[in-house]
Amino acid sequence: MMNNLPAQKILVVDDNQASYNLICDFLAVIHNQRLNPVWAATYDEGLEHIQQQEFDVGLIDYELDKNNGLDFIREVIRRECPTPLILLTGYGNHRIDLEAMQAGAVDYLDKTQLRPEVLERSMRYAVEQSRILKAERDQRTLAEALLDISNALNGTLNFEEVLKRILLNLGMVIPHDTANIMLIENDETRVVGHKGYNLPELEREIANSSFNVKKIRSFAEIIVRRQPLIVPDLLNLSNWLKSLGPHRLRSYMGAPILLGDQIIGLINLESYQPNFFTETHARRLQLFASQSAVAIQNAFAYERAQERAATEERQRLARDLHDAVSQTLFSASVIAETLPRLFEREPAEVQDGLGKLARLTRGALAEMRTLLVELRPTALLEMDLSILIQQLVI
Repeated sequence: MMNNLPAQKILVVDDNQASYNLICDFLAVIHNQRLNPVWAATYDEGLEHIQQQEFDVGLIDYELDKNNGLDFIREVIRRECPTPLILLTGYGNHRIDLEAMQAGAVDYLDKTQLRPEVLERSMRYAVEQSRILKAERDQRTLAEALLDISNALNGTLNFEEVLKRILLNLGMVIPHDTANIMLIENDETRVVGHKGYNLPELEREIANSSFNVKKIRSFAEIIVRRQPLIVPDLLNLSNWLKSLGPHRLRSYMGAPILLGDQIIGLINLESYQPNFFTETHARRLQLFASQSAVAIQNAFAYERAQERAATEERQRLARDLHDAVSQTLFSASVIAETLPRLFEREPAEVQDGLGKLARLTRGALAEMRTLLVELRPTALLEMDLSILIQQLVI
């Protein structure tokens, strides 16, 4: 009895239709499997198929017009296509067998010895080997991504750089279309990093987003359960529809960023496909979020400390501005009050007094301008250098 598993897609690359028909006959008598063969009659057609579609296994004939099956296998490996490939040949040649294995084939079959049970066993082995290799690659990629986040703990305290590295590594271990990182303060979330929102209006919307976690059901559930949450179809969430707009994000997965017993934020992933995320994805996301927590907290605390230091420095400059300029202006006011009386007794001395008064007021003005520039670092960065110099010397 045929099982309910999805049909396996089999790519057959063979320039001989009779050979393809024979393989189809063999596949038809394999029990307990639904097999869907796809024929490519040329080398180029086979590459086009394997580049555009996902196949469970490929059966590649050695003789392919002006090329051969080994060339095809090498090219597929070069393009990093994951389909496991089996080389078929009409020659029982040990040298070709070795070359096939070296090129990247999973197995090598002699057409003259081919039978349905032999083909079925080889295909089953190829699929299982592919699954094992993929699992190993995924684990290695995850370990490398977690190591990179760990290195970020020791390598940088730049908040923006930490967020970029987290989002970059997320894309390597969990497929998704959009991602964002939120921090939580007093039950209010704030998006501090995001990736994948390519439309300008959607990017502006997510960058300016702020939510009360208790009012968004999915966020509240993550906070209460302290575990990842998968929403298979966002169309079923009424309070998510407004943010969907025409962009049609369909599935969601989020995980809490836990630092000890405290939830400091959320990592959220979305896909344009419904029912996209799996429990395996959720476990990886939680592991990733836990590893990222310390890096995010340290970088955020460092950024806050820098902001406080800048604020304190501006306050110091403001005090200096008040003290220095006030002293100069006080001296100028004393001279200004003295000059009328001096004019009655010593008119010749008034000229010197006026010069001193002018110098004091110019000095006060120059000092005020200098300190104001230091109080406005943003203006200093954005204004043209020539204008800044003019402001200092006028």
